[in-house]
Amino acid sequence: MPEPSVWLPAAHSSSARRHALIYFICGNPGLIEFYRDFLTYLRGLLDGADHSGSTTAYDIFGKNLPGFRDEDHEPFSPTNPPLHLDVVIEKTYDDVMSRRRDGGGEYDEVVLLGHSLGTFISVEIFQRHSVQAKAKLTLSHGLLLFPTVTHLALSPSGKRFTFVMGTIPLLERYGHVWARLLLGLVPAKALTLYMTRVLGFTARAAGTTAGWLKSRDGVWQTLSLARDELVMIAGEERWGEEIWEAAQQEEDGDGDGDGEQQRRRRRFFMFYAKKDHWIADHVRDEFVERMRRRGEEGEGMKGRVPKTEIDEGGIRHDFCTKDDSSLEVAQRVSGWIGEIDRARRS
Repeated sequence: MPEPSVWLPAAHSSSARRHALIYFICGNPGLIEFYRDFLTYLRGLLDGADHSGSTTAYDIFGKNLPGFRDEDHEPFSPTNPPLHLDVVIEKTYDDVMSRRRDGGGEYDEVVLLGHSLGTFISVEIFQRHSVQAKAKLTLSHGLLLFPTVTHLALSPSGKRFTFVMGTIPLLERYGHVWARLLLGLVPAKALTLYMTRVLGFTARAAGTTAGWLKSRDGVWQTLSLARDELVMIAGEERWGEEIWEAAQQEEDGDGDGDGEQQRRRRRFFMFYAKKDHWIADHVRDEFVERMRRRGEEGEGMKGRVPKTEIDEGGIRHDFCTKDDSSLEVAQRVSGWIGEIDRARRS
């Protein structure tokens, strides 16, 4: 049975002046095993020569979203339904706040790295932390991969899901039951073989998908979250424009660079696919253009609004199912971490 979490500590943390945690938040379905190869590639890149000048040691941690591991909860039922997205966000926020270094020390900062639904959860955690501040902990940056943060229902998959749920009677209530009955007829080995031979999944991704499809509650939790996503990410952004701006942060105090520059560090980095079935092209393009104009026209805003990048190749939304795409996206994230480090030391 796959482990419910991934823990990849920095190779040379004992000599570092600062310690940061990269906390990874899954998409839907929320199984960390999908991302183990991607995070392992990222670990190798951060420990490599390109980051040899960094004064910060970055540990990497990620875990299943709540509700996706049968062993962690009582069987779902009409009286014990799957976890609502708002509960998933709050539980994830609590876990982010609880993370400590080996030995129990607090991190100097936490970087949230999210994919798909995990990007929405990441931004929501930033928003809640700015209001609730459950713990004295610095959320410094959000690295958002294939960000589904607005108008999800306008995406091709969002439209299809909404149409199917609205036109097939009782699907919302019994869809998970029908799926479980149908999937029960297909052996796990056959599912795995189909995904590797036909869909081109890695062996790890195919095995993880088969395990999720054959699990007791996994599909139910996935469908429940998908419905919640379409409601909570239905229209305009839930947050004010200021969420996208660099926060006024205190000087690090490590003697590296000018304090005013450090207080103006970029907060979010965003990476989009050229074509994404969960993100409408026009929604993406309007957001990217809005951030570009804000960065150019706003007084003192250059370098403070999100860095938005659109892939020019063929990386798909489900990048973690393909080995070469996992490496490419890990290289992108590694570059962002390098940019963050250089901005801190400049």
